[in-house]
Amino acid sequence: VRNSGVKDKLLEEEIKVLSGKCMTCVQLQRPPPRPVVCIPMATEFNEAVSMDLKIYGKYYFLVIVDMATRFCAATVVQNKCPSTIITGLFTSWITTFGAPKKILTDNGREFNNSEMRALGEAFNIKIMTTAAESPWSNGICERLNGVLGILVNKIIFDGKCDIRMALAWAVSARNAYDNNSGFSPNQLVFGFNPAIPDIFYNKLPGFEEVTSSEIVRRNLNALHVARHEFVKVESDERIRRALRHNVRNTEVKDLHNGDAVFYKRNNEQRWRGPGMVIGRDGKQVLVKHSGTFVRVHTVRL
Repeated sequence: VRNSGVKDKLLEEEIKVLSGKCMTCVQLQRPPPRPVVCIPMATEFNEAVSMDLKIYGKYYFLVIVDMATRFCAATVVQNKCPSTIITGLFTSWITTFGAPKKILTDNGREFNNSEMRALGEAFNIKIMTTAAESPWSNGICERLNGVLGILVNKIIFDGKCDIRMALAWAVSARNAYDNNSGFSPNQLVFGFNPAIPDIFYNKLPGFEEVTSSEIVRRNLNALHVARHEFVKVESDERIRRALRHNVRNTEVKDLHNGDAVFYKRNNEQRWRGPGMVIGRDGKQVLVKHSGTFVRVHTVRL
C-alpha cells in the first residue's frame, strides 16, 4: 500500500489492527530501540549512587558512581561474595560520604541478596535493581567500567605499577576533569580539585624530572599516564558520535496489570509469551509467564 502511493488513513489503521492480531507478525517483529537518555535519578550529591563490578583478569573492580555529580570511587576485590561487596561499599563510600538515599545495581547475586537488603534496612537506603538483560539501564556505571578498564591497562603498561595503584590514579583522573556540567566531579562535591603537581603551581623542586624515591617515581608516572590517557578516551570520536544520537521515546503507553504481552530475550529471534503483566516499577515490568516471573525492560516488550 505504501509503495503504491495510496494515502488512506482508514486503510492504514485497518492494516495496523490486522497486523496486531497476527501472532506470527507479533512474535517476529523487531523490538523498540534502546533509550539514549532518561530523566535524571538524582539532583544532589549522594542522593543516588550506581554500583557495578568490572571483571579485570582474576580481579574485580567494585565501581561506585554518584548519579548527580558523576563522582566515582573504586576498589579492587578478590571475589563476588556479598560480604566482600558490602565491605568494599563501606570502605570506599559510606565511611567517607555517609549512606546514599538510593543504590542502583543490576540483578547479579552479588548485589541482589539478603545481606544487601539488610544493609538498606539498617542505613535507610532504597535498594533498586535494573530489569533483566538491560545493561543500558545502568549506563552511567557501565560506561565508567569501560573507561577505568582502558585507563588501568595503560597505567600498568606505561607506569609499571601494581593494579591497586593503577586503579586509584585512574579514579583520580576521572574525578579531576570537567564533565558536561562544566565542572569536575571533585569541584561539584568538594568545591575544588585536589592539589596535584603541575606547571602552574609547582615550586622549583617540583620541576625536577628525577626523584630519589622509587615509589614516588612510580606514582608520578601513574598520575601523568592516567591523566593523559583519560583525555584521549574522552576525546574519542566514537564516544562523541554515540552521544550525538537523537533522543528516542521508549515509553510503553496504556500498559496495565493483567495485560497480555510478549517479551524478548537476548540472542533470540522470536518473542516469548504471551505473559501477563502483574506489576511495574518505572521502566521495569514484572511479567508472569506460566509459572515463571520475569523482569523485563519496557523496550523488550
